[in-house]
Order: sequence, then structure tokens, then C-alpha cells
Amino acid sequence: MPELPEVETIVRGLREKILNKKIIKIDVNYSKTIDTHSAEDFRSILLNSQIIDITRRAKYIVFHILNSYSLILHLRMTGKVLIKTKNDIATKHDHITFHLENGTQIFYNDTRKFGRFYLTKDKEKILGKLGPEPLGNSFIYAEFSKKLASTQRKIKAVLLDQSFIAGLGNIYTDEALWEARIHPEQPANNISQSKQKALFEAIKNVLIKGIENRGTSLGDGQGNYASSGNNRGNNQNTLNVFAKTGKPCPNCENIIQKIVVTQRGTHFCPMCQKLKK
Repeated sequence: MPELPEVETIVRGLREKILNKKIIKIDVNYSKTIDTHSAEDFRSILLNSQIIDITRRAKYIVFHILNSYSLILHLRMTGKVLIKTKNDIATKHDHITFHLENGTQIFYNDTRKFGRFYLTKDKEKILGKLGPEPLGNSFIYAEFSKKLASTQRKIKAVLLDQSFIAGLGNIYTDEALWEARIHPEQPANNISQSKQKALFEAIKNVLIKGIENRGTSLGDGQGNYASSGNNRGNNQNTLNVFAKTGKPCPNCENIIQKIVVTQRGTHFCPMCQKLKK
């Protein structure tokens, strides 16, 4: 599932290519991709409208439309937004195609069909319950520490909670916990202040690195993450623990283990990340 760095990479690519372009035609091949409207109403609202900005909130892509609507997209597990030329033809996994005035096509491709578009005049209906952006000014250590102290949940579960902090998923949570030397099953209220501070910084570090590396692409399947230019990311080459089961820890050379925490495969070093009793 694309996380904050992957979505940020996609947004930056889209901004370079389609900003201020008008939508002149929309093909809908799988209408369930549209959560809030029928395909007919979706077309009616967006046709001949201009995309005036494209931003990211957590794992959501937000297209700001000149007619006061916002088109919000959550990619879920396998969604992609691909920039194509006017000569490209949609495939069976291209569920919505936006034709722009300059001949560019935007394909929404999704092999698992879980991604969803939300068309709304009130973004907060979709985005209002999200926590602070970890790379923004709203991510404040004092509040982060206070929230950790208020819950006995396992730290992995806390970091995956989008109302606690926005944008983290399985990959970057595992990487941040390794960098901070915290066991993924450690109760959040039983983490020392020094480790809290280390985690606060580690979250930002792993996300910045992920963005600099243009995201993480794991495996070679069609459903794996790719940028809007259909390019793979490079961050998989710098991961320390995620998907490294059975390999030596980069810090201590003990073997990386994989367990299940909150129904998610979780990678950690049992030596560097000891569970504090």
C-alpha cells in the first residue's frame, strides 16, 4: 500500500505535468471506484473544469478543482495514477481515464480495485479525522509524547492509527521503530522519554529518506507502487528491517525476525529492539 513518501512522489509528478489543465472527457470503466457519486454525476461535475492545484494529506491525493470541488483519491493497496499520452489505450485495470485539454491522459489503474475517489465541496468530511502531518508544523513533540503516555496499545498499532499520526504505514513504521530501537510490541505508555524523542525524529527521518528515494517498490508485480511516470522507487534498496527477514541487522548483525502485530507482518531486530518489561 502506498504510504506518505509514495503519495508525495506521485503528487509532485502530477503537479509538474497537469496543473492548470482542463478536463475535457472522462471514461469510467469501473463505477465503484467513485465513492460519492454516480458515474454520470461525476462526469457532469468535472467536465470542462480546471485542476488548479494538487496536494497531499496523509495518504490521500487532493485535486483542487476551479468549480470549488475537491477530488480526493485514496490509492489503497494497488492504486496508481499514471500520466499517459493521447495515443495510449486503457487496459483492463485502468478504471477511470481523465482526458485533458493538452492531449494528456491520466489513467487511474488498480489491479485490486480497492482505491476510491471522493468528490466533495467539504474536504473535512473525508480528511477531518486524520492526525498531524509528520513532516508538518502540526507534528509537535510535546503532543506526541502526551499521546503516547495516554495509551497502553502496542506502539506499532499506535503509529498505524491514522488519527494519531497521518501517513505512516507498515514499511515506514517498521523502519522508524528500528531506528529508534523500540520493540514493535512495546506498550506506548512504557517508552522512555529518550526513546520517545528518538522515535519522533526517526519518523521524520525515514519519511524524508523515502521521499528523496521516490518511494519504495517491493517485488515486480503489476500491483506494486510506481510513480505517475510509471517508474519504480529506489527506497527498497536502503531499507534496514522491512522485508529483511532472516538477514543480518545492519547495526548488530543479529538476524531480523518477522512477527504479526495488529494483523500486520512486522520486521524487527530482537537484539536492538528488546521488549521492555
